[in-house]
Amino acid sequence: MKYTEFEAKVKEIDGSLSVKKLANVLVLKSSIGTLLLIDAERTCSVDSIYPTFEIYEHKQELFDLATELAATPLEERKEPKKYYYRLIYSYVASDDNCLNYDTEDNVLFYGNKEQEQNFKTRFTRKEYEEIAKKHDIPADLHIEEEV
Repeated sequence: MKYTEFEAKVKEIDGSLSVKKLANVLVLKSSIGTLLLIDAERTCSVDSIYPTFEIYEHKQELFDLATELAATPLEERKEPKKYYYRLIYSYVASDDNCLNYDTEDNVLFYGNKEQEQNFKTRFTRKEYEEIAKKHDIPADLHIEEEV
């Protein structure tokens, strides 16, 4: 389970809960206090010894979710990094040299970094490689810029 999936599922259970990463732990809080902690540097480590957790009405659902995340290997919890892919050529205006992909029409074009409903501008390396292969993009055409 990814951290983002965990946070979304927590919000489904109770939209008022907050999930924050502090140092090496993920802290799950309600308006009345800390409910539980999940270790972000070790697997299989959940701390739910807080009095507020004991009185929380959805504690079993949260604990099940927390243990699922805690059992997930650390490298699988993070989303893959995303990148902008800019044209390497300097004669293209810097604001409009970012690769854009129209997901509806399956068309590539260059524009700004703003990602809109049908236009994707942020890609994982794997997504970019698939698009490059499909559209015959030369290997040295773009510079990778971390989002």
